[in-house]
Amino acid sequence: MRKNIKYLISAIVAFFLILIIYNYREAILELFNVFKSEDNLKDCFRSMGKGKSIGIFILMQIIQVVIFFIPGHPIEIIGGYLFGVSWGTILSVIGIAAGSAILFAISKALNRNIKTRYTLKNKKSIKLKQMLNSTKINIVVFFLYLIPGVPKDNLIYVCALTQISIESFLLYSMVGRTPGIIMASAIGAEIGNKNLTTLIIITAIMTVIFVLCAINRQKLFNKISSIR
Repeated sequence: MRKNIKYLISAIVAFFLILIIYNYREAILELFNVFKSEDNLKDCFRSMGKGKSIGIFILMQIIQVVIFFIPGHPIEIIGGYLFGVSWGTILSVIGIAAGSAILFAISKALNRNIKTRYTLKNKKSIKLKQMLNSTKINIVVFFLYLIPGVPKDNLIYVCALTQISIESFLLYSMVGRTPGIIMASAIGAEIGNKNLTTLIIITAIMTVIFVLCAINRQKLFNKISSIR
């Protein structure tokens, strides 16, 4: 009975996500044609009206989280380009948080199947789950989402296998994600402003941070693993 309820919840969530996508299908299909040009992209969103353009962008973020192999940073950059740093960040946070909540809930509901796949077949996920086996799991989640290069959407599956509540997961993961979202939104905003100097500086800073984290990845993971 409990197993059937879990599958029912997952089916309901999936149904509403599909319904939303279907409702906005024409606008979504139109976006595929305008991504080739910056001006066309901005004109397309403006033509939708403020409310609809915001809804479409948030939906884009939800989809890229749920379908986790879709890269998220390009959409965050688009958000900064279309809405500026502040609103681009806010809307990305809303969309990513909503997508994370959906994926976390589905993973929890399908816990047994997900557990088999990610704890028995995926070595990286085994290591991440070992890090999350901590009494200070909230802090661990924060640092894992703060570090560049960690597969953040994929990590949602692993977090769903732990004792962390969805409320704590969303709070600490989104706080950890936010600096990266701000930087990506800033890149998009500077592309829109055609400010090459600032764009180069921001991109250089992000590149240095990413490279340093990549070089010291194991040390960082060891530090996180020591949090008990």
